[in-house]
Amino acid sequence: MEKFDFSKIEDQKKFDNLPEKEREEIVDYGREEAEKIKEMVIKERQLIEAHEHWQRGFLGVTDEDHRALGGTPDLELSQNPRKTLGEIWSIDKIREKLEKGVTFLERARKNYKREYEGDPRYLDNRWYKDDILNEKDELRKTMLYLKSIGKLPKEFENIEIQDMESDPKEK
Repeated sequence: MEKFDFSKIEDQKKFDNLPEKEREEIVDYGREEAEKIKEMVIKERQLIEAHEHWQRGFLGVTDEDHRALGGTPDLELSQNPRKTLGEIWSIDKIREKLEKGVTFLERARKNYKREYEGDPRYLDNRWYKDDILNEKDELRKTMLYLKSIGKLPKEFENIEIQDMESDPKEK
């Protein structure tokens, strides 16, 4: 199919001189292409928004964010469109999630330290290093998000996820 640059008068005249059926085909093709571009722009915006929401931690993403990144949202998120688990969950459930995160971080630090001190049962510390770095980041982001929506449990209001001297450093 011939392409036209409608900013050029000669192309406009050339188009006007085509049979009506051919002009309709060209216009339809242009509309289809415009629709594809529109869909791509929408998907890109959703992807950008989803990445921004993940910066709020696990409890700060919506069902749409999961789908935009190719994932499958939790049932709770699917049943509550455009809401986050932080908005949906009770304070008790949020507290339990944060407590599990802190416990997981403490256990990873303990196992990393054992390896660091040469305990032969903990020779491969890569898992613990990643666990520590990821869980600290996740807890920090999640707690900031929960605080911003007024759902951070009182017990965690004055807790700061500290970098310990023995923690692995990011490379």
